[in-house]
Amino acid sequence: MKLKLFLNLFFSLFILAISFFIVFIYTNYQEFREKSTSIKYKPTAFNKDGNVNYNNLPLFNTNNPIYDLTIVFPAYKEKNRLPNTLKNILNYLKTLKLKFEIIIVNDGSPDNTLEIIKSNIKKYKEFPITGITYEKNAGKGFAVKTGISYARGKYILMMDADDAFDHNDINDLYQMIQGKNNMFLVGSRKINEKTSDRKWYRNIMGIVNHFVINQLIGVGDIKDTQCGFKFFTADAAQKIVNNLHLSRWAFDVDMLYIARKKNIEIKEVPVHFRDVEGSQLNIITAVISFFRDYFSMIVFYNLGIWKIQ
Repeated sequence: MKLKLFLNLFFSLFILAISFFIVFIYTNYQEFREKSTSIKYKPTAFNKDGNVNYNNLPLFNTNNPIYDLTIVFPAYKEKNRLPNTLKNILNYLKTLKLKFEIIIVNDGSPDNTLEIIKSNIKKYKEFPITGITYEKNAGKGFAVKTGISYARGKYILMMDADDAFDHNDINDLYQMIQGKNNMFLVGSRKINEKTSDRKWYRNIMGIVNHFVINQLIGVGDIKDTQCGFKFFTADAAQKIVNNLHLSRWAFDVDMLYIARKKNIEIKEVPVHFRDVEGSQLNIITAVISFFRDYFSMIVFYNLGIWKIQ
């Protein structure tokens, strides 16, 4: 009787696990297809003069780039933090002898983030700032991919819009990547713990994440995959975003996986970080999204459904 009860329980849990696994994989596949076809994810670009139409995307020109540096800010419900971030970044960039541009991507924010972006572009009209928006929230990875496709810099920095990083890290990493090709610098809050101040739940998520990506996915010994401070040469960025499949929290891992497969030089470097209030991270949905995306990477890449060109 006990054996029968145990077998029934085991079989039920097994069926439940398989069902969840199938749902995870299917929803990710459907979401990827929808973002490729739905008009709700079609980007609109604008600058201080209004909407801008580009006939050919991406705008990469690795042979003759217009700018030394492009900074891409993904923004979701950032109406409170973005104005201060933009002011501080521009004040810092003015001290550097760089020709730069800034791209801000509104990731379908339901608040007035879009209006804040437009008003700040007009406020700082002396700087080359491009805004990009689309109707429906698609995830940070999709925002980064979209922003990078409009980049015209020789080097590209993906940076969170919360102003959580020391601005001096921009020049430090720029000096490190300058003159290089096919390079991907991954900012890390974990290499030197004294330079970081993170909340406890982010540390726990980081430990679990590090184990999964190294043991199950195999992207190399990267201690901090989720850091929102990543530098690319334009040729490396082009190779990565052209093959990027994940669009939400785990997209950084997809970037690293693609970079490994494309033989892009990856280097993890320390950055100075502090937690800033106002994060839109929901622990429960983030954990679900992580595991769904990790399952999808393992299944789709190994079965050849997702290909790296």
